[in-house]
Amino acid sequence: MNDDQQLLYTIAEVLLEVNLSAEKKKRISDALCGIYALKMGTEAPPKSKKFVVPAISEVKTHMESLKILNCEKHSAEFWHFYESKGWMVGKNPMKNWKSAASRWCIELPRGNGEGGQKKRIVV
Repeated sequence: MNDDQQLLYTIAEVLLEVNLSAEKKKRISDALCGIYALKMGTEAPPKSKKFVVPAISEVKTHMESLKILNCEKHSAEFWHFYESKGWMVGKNPMKNWKSAASRWCIELPRGNGEGGQKKRIVV
């Protein structure tokens, strides 16, 4: 790291200690990560992955790994349900479809006429 980068790094560290808005601190912190990466000879930490809508076959494969009965039917139901909602969970965008699919399987109805009781359906 050259002298200019070292100076910027030091200034950024000092600015993080000052009473600034959260947005400004975030921007300084992001810049600081980039400068630190140059200092250490590594890349900046990766940003969080963007959500990618799964294919129905991926959902089916995941449910098969959970040993869910009728996984083809349930995977299609899960996929179409969330597709119709724009892959939103309430008012928030979905972050992890595998976790949502696992939860979906836990809450599957028994199918034996016991009303609203729910049970995990596994082989």
